[in-house]
Amino acid sequence: PANFDVFHNLPWSSMHQGNQHFGELDLVVISPLGHILLIEVKAGAIEETTQSLVKTYGGINKDKDIGHQIRRQHSSLKERMNHGDLPKVHVGTLLVLPDHVIRSAVLAYPRDRVVDATDMPTLCQRVLGTFPGTETAATARQLVVDFFSNRFAVVPDVSTHIGQVVQSSTQLASGLADWVPKISHTSNLFVIEATAGSGKTQLALNLLQTAAQHKQRACYVCFNRPLADHLAKLAPASVEVTTFHQLCRDWSERQGAAVDFAAADVFERMTQDYVDACGKLN
Repeated sequence: PANFDVFHNLPWSSMHQGNQHFGELDLVVISPLGHILLIEVKAGAIEETTQSLVKTYGGINKDKDIGHQIRRQHSSLKERMNHGDLPKVHVGTLLVLPDHVIRSAVLAYPRDRVVDATDMPTLCQRVLGTFPGTETAATARQLVVDFFSNRFAVVPDVSTHIGQVVQSSTQLASGLADWVPKISHTSNLFVIEATAGSGKTQLALNLLQTAAQHKQRACYVCFNRPLADHLAKLAPASVEVTTFHQLCRDWSERQGAAVDFAAADVFERMTQDYVDACGKLN
């Protein structure tokens, strides 16, 4: 029928008391409403006891209690779904014995959940008859299908991407920081004209770190407040990182001047006063 999904030979695993257990689901049928049917197929001879059905594979300790196996699969699946925040859907089981005929009822497994060789012509009808008509949430079925399809719901880790960008930018910008400090001349004044992203800030950070290591005073001044705030977090605590206008304001306040930020030309006056004072020092 339409809108049914069938999975086969699905490996599964679950945790119990710190140990991981593995198994395989022969068939899983998902109804249009998202309800689940686990079908266990046991071909070949089956030993029928008064308490259980046993499948013999040959060798020592190779016999499997079919009822116990199905109950373990059912409980493990329910536990995984509960822990995975999956929708509350019905999980049923069906045992298919294509080469065996059930002679008597057994306590461990209900007869109406067993399809033996005589029932095989009506297998599809038996499968359809196991599903309840209980309504589920609109998203339930897709969540169940994704679960059995092993589809991971993942989102990018923004912090990781940011870290990768920073690392790449540092590597690309390392050129100036490597060779400029190797140049020496009498004035020790460098004028660097370079494009954005070429490594000017990386060079400044390296120079600040070198100054701090040699117990020297150092000050980084720029016209970009966000850049200054960012560099201040990276630079050694012993150096000063500020903007040009903040530098002018600090100088004015140290001179005892009252800074009136209500005035339209406050920054022009502060910068001019600072420039004039620097000129007098020379």
